[in-house]
Amino acid sequence: MWSKVLVCCAFLVAFGSAQQNAVQNHGFESELRGHWESDGFSISRSSDAHGGSHSLRCAGRMHNSHQGPAQLVTLTPGKMYKFSAYVKQLTDMPGTLFQKYRAIMQYQDSGTGKHSQENLAYHTTVRSVDGWFRMAAFFRAPTQAVSLSKLKIQAPDISIDFLLDDVTIVELPDLADWKTEANQRINQLRMGDIHFRFNLGPGISASDIDVQIDHVKHLFGWGTLVKDQWMIDSNYRHYQDMVYEYFNTATTQGLKWKFDKGTATHPDYSQAMACVDSLRQKGMLVRAHNLFWGFEKNLPPYVVHMAPHQLNVTVQNHLNYMINITKGKADHWDVMNELVHGQWFEEQFHNPDYSQDVYRQVKQLDPKPLLMLNDFNVVARPEIADAYLQQSQKFLSQGVPLQALGLQGHFHETVPDPQRMMLYLDHVAQAGLPLWVTELDVQQQDPDVRADYYDTALRVLFSHPAMHGIVLWGFWDQHVVDKRSALVDGNNLNINAAGKQVFHLIKDEWSTHVHRTLSSGTDFHLRGFKGDYEVTVKSHGVNVKVVHFSLTGNQTTVNINVDSTRVLSPHL
Repeated sequence: MWSKVLVCCAFLVAFGSAQQNAVQNHGFESELRGHWESDGFSISRSSDAHGGSHSLRCAGRMHNSHQGPAQLVTLTPGKMYKFSAYVKQLTDMPGTLFQKYRAIMQYQDSGTGKHSQENLAYHTTVRSVDGWFRMAAFFRAPTQAVSLSKLKIQAPDISIDFLLDDVTIVELPDLADWKTEANQRINQLRMGDIHFRFNLGPGISASDIDVQIDHVKHLFGWGTLVKDQWMIDSNYRHYQDMVYEYFNTATTQGLKWKFDKGTATHPDYSQAMACVDSLRQKGMLVRAHNLFWGFEKNLPPYVVHMAPHQLNVTVQNHLNYMINITKGKADHWDVMNELVHGQWFEEQFHNPDYSQDVYRQVKQLDPKPLLMLNDFNVVARPEIADAYLQQSQKFLSQGVPLQALGLQGHFHETVPDPQRMMLYLDHVAQAGLPLWVTELDVQQQDPDVRADYYDTALRVLFSHPAMHGIVLWGFWDQHVVDKRSALVDGNNLNINAAGKQVFHLIKDEWSTHVHRTLSSGTDFHLRGFKGDYEVTVKSHGVNVKVVHFSLTGNQTTVNINVDSTRVLSPHL
């Protein structure tokens, strides 16, 4: 099914590619005649090309890093577009490991004259040795009339020269009925066929037997961020009950280095590990978030000013300690968090492949957990999706034990766009790794609007063939980034409109609960959601047998023997 969906989206891209390119002289095969703008720097044609015979050379940028080539383009309001370009960095800056490139669209509203900007693609780890690299994005043109639409490549540090080639902006066809298509994919991907065969003992009448079939646990990962202290405090029993009722996966962030409750020489993660143990006792999948985070602000203060040798020893000690206390207990490890955005360790050690070595060490110390990358602006404001794909592909090409990709989903200032989300999910899925949405929240003041937006986001995500789980970034208004994303409010944990919709999807619409008598047949088929099931057999309303089974593939057969002794003497 995954291949079918990817083929479908490949068709969309191919269809769009056959349309007119909105970019003039996109391959720079013609002389430069005013299509491309340069603001205080020189542009010229170069014979060093990605495709064709020429590219655009940008040199002499001396004012600021925002200087870069730009072109006015004509877009159809409200339409979806695919952007692509290739860049080659020619020089490096001494003392700086990486350079950053950003593709943006600039707009001016026809009515108000107000200027706005949308970030399309952001690449942060570029070096001249890498040669040509691609920038790609999907974006929707503004629905309101604009007097200006301009594509611009914002370049790296001043004095860095680079080449640009094969720039395209092509319109994609509309997605006619995203919801129907998503529901069809959900049916095909998340459900399977169950063949029940009830073997009744002597003297048992099928008309006396009825069965209740309940889907009790999803195969798909439905999760939430939890607060460590509350998961082990009896005063928060209601909170704990809701976690275990609605979710099968939990993320603890008490394992972050900056949340160490001890000292540099005597770390203390006892509270976080008590939470992990409690979650495991309840059969929850545990996401350990995170081992390292490449931003100075997210590190213990004693770390940030260390000399490289001392820093290396400290990092190794922390790695060994954390993997030792979590060994065999974590199902996922976000090893390097937000690596597209923050490369503090790479910069400190002047090693562009530093993180890759960390993954190898972790896997050697503890083979159990899935080792993941985790980053933001991949789904909700997906400017790094293309860079994230390329980063994961580089890891895999180097033999790094990267086993899944975490996509944060913070819809804080954006409305979920089903077509755009599917395009980006397909794009990142080209890495061939399982995808997890690790930090989903939708911020809307109105709980009813919030409910609709959650429904859209969850339906699209659940329908994607590469998606293995979705983790909310908290659900109670007392433990979320912003109360406008909460599903549950107040000290009494009252489920609001958004919560009712989300929990309805998880427990009702995307779950299976069937009651039937055997008078209509002791052999029958049922299509159900994948996961663990409980079957309760009753005779004259009295429970006589409970059977458990799992549906993990596209079909299974369940044989249930109903003993005549239990049925004829149900109180034995």
